[in-house]
Amino acid sequence: VSVNMGTATGAEICGQYDVEGDRADQLVMNQHGFDPMAFTHREYIFPKFTTMGCTWCGVGELSCATPGHSPSAGACRTWIRCSTFTRAHEFGHNYGLGHSGHTKRGVWHEYGDYSSIMADTQDERWKLMSAPHRFALGWLPSDTTETWIRNTRVALTASPHVGVEQDDGVRTLIALPCPKCEWAPGRAPSTGGVVIVSYRSAFSPYDVPLSSPDSFDYLNKVHVHLLTGIDAIISSELLTADLGAGDTFEAVSGHIINVCAIQLTANAAVVAVTHVNSGGRRAAQALCELP
Repeated sequence: VSVNMGTATGAEICGQYDVEGDRADQLVMNQHGFDPMAFTHREYIFPKFTTMGCTWCGVGELSCATPGHSPSAGACRTWIRCSTFTRAHEFGHNYGLGHSGHTKRGVWHEYGDYSSIMADTQDERWKLMSAPHRFALGWLPSDTTETWIRNTRVALTASPHVGVEQDDGVRTLIALPCPKCEWAPGRAPSTGGVVIVSYRSAFSPYDVPLSSPDSFDYLNKVHVHLLTGIDAIISSELLTADLGAGDTFEAVSGHIINVCAIQLTANAAVVAVTHVNSGGRRAAQALCELP
């Protein structure tokens, strides 16, 4: 609904957006006759052209509607200045998602994983929610994921809907337990998590922009993320590698990830995963060479 705030909107609201939200709630009652506190999620959308002094595009309350908990009336708020992409990003914070980071040449970039809507949204390009974040939210059926327990070769698909009843042996991701993994350089100490291996293609029209030069060509690549906080208040992810066919990478968990092939027509990648203590790179290559 549109709310007549009674005064012109200006940059002075940048630091008191929550106060403006409280005032808008009351005005909705007066002008429209219903209580916005009856809803779990409330968005306050400011006119961007009148708030040019603000340094933020959006703000979202964290973990106010995490999966597995009953919706709570009035629990969540977001404040939006920029685009619909920002709305999706801040909604992710409501669900308990942190930012999608990337470490390049040892430098941590908090918003640096441009394959995810939970990174920087000011480029105003749609992207799907990343596989690690969908995994953390419980949006992927258990039969579409695989937890590593032994050396294996797996076909990964970019489709978020695949199930074994349709595609036996095809998975959306591989989860590699990593109880001793450490978080990104320059961040607060944090140990433990899951390494997530997934494949990304232009399966969805939302992901087509990832082929642009400033998105580092994330499409048709196998992505390796470190996901932390899956059982905590907020789940954050760190992109550690994007791999093409023939590439091999040693994850922080000690697992060796070898991309055997990328099958563009099948929208899939074939990946071999071993561990440094169970044959390492040689074992991974041998798995790739199997018929």
